[in-house]
Amino acid sequence: MIGWICFVLILAGTVCGLFTGNTDAVSEAILSTPQNTVSLLLKIGGSICFFGGLMRVAEASGLVDRFSSMLARPIGFLIPKTKTNPALRSAVSLNLASNFFGLGNAATPYEIKAAGMMSDGSANRSLAAFLLLNTCSVQLIPTTICALRQANGAKNAVDILPAVWIVQIISCTVGILLTKVFFREAK
Repeated sequence: MIGWICFVLILAGTVCGLFTGNTDAVSEAILSTPQNTVSLLLKIGGSICFFGGLMRVAEASGLVDRFSSMLARPIGFLIPKTKTNPALRSAVSLNLASNFFGLGNAATPYEIKAAGMMSDGSANRSLAAFLLLNTCSVQLIPTTICALRQANGAKNAVDILPAVWIVQIISCTVGILLTKVFFREAK
């Protein structure tokens, strides 16, 4: 579906460019976009691979298990289903740790695993809170955003941190309160 949407947008842009007499801009965009895309992917790909591997090392060394046991109470409060399921708590901990350190791409496999373990065919408080925490993505340092900013020439790629932290705290607090009000935990 997304492929079709992209195709329609590209076709519409090309047709509009041709009818408005901007054929130079259209041909420049067609020729430069693939090159710019590959260049950007190469610039941020190393960062993503490094931090994904770092999470694998943390998991193999037992650091994740220690982190999971440290966060058992707060995670149990936010996501009640983790209280009785250590495997779920571990997957949630890995996901939250990956997001906390700004490794959104490394967090995705753990998010899918944890969401699958929580899903019982209907929305429940644990699943809603977990998806909310993933959407808000509480991050100490948003490494992917910083890498994108640096790749695109930002003078100080981390100058957005205070604003990011404030928005994350507010959005997570409001979201968690709403999940407590609107969702009941399945028994």
